[in-house]
Amino acid sequence: MASVHQISVQIGSGHNLISLDEWSKMPAPERIGLITQRKVQFLDETGDSIPAKTALEDIKARAA
Repeated sequence: MASVHQISVQIGSGHNLISLDEWSKMPAPERIGLITQRKVQFLDETGDSIPAKTALEDIKARAA
């Protein structure tokens, strides 16, 4: 399974890269909104995109 290294968040016409730690500190409603509005991409260590479902499963497994 791919491992999430960074998250790319769409801000206006650009993107910000945030760490997994920053993502987890974000309020849950904000994270859910970004995901449902398709304003986020989960990236592995090489910068390749990971499908949201796979990424969320990885994040959940790490938190357990």
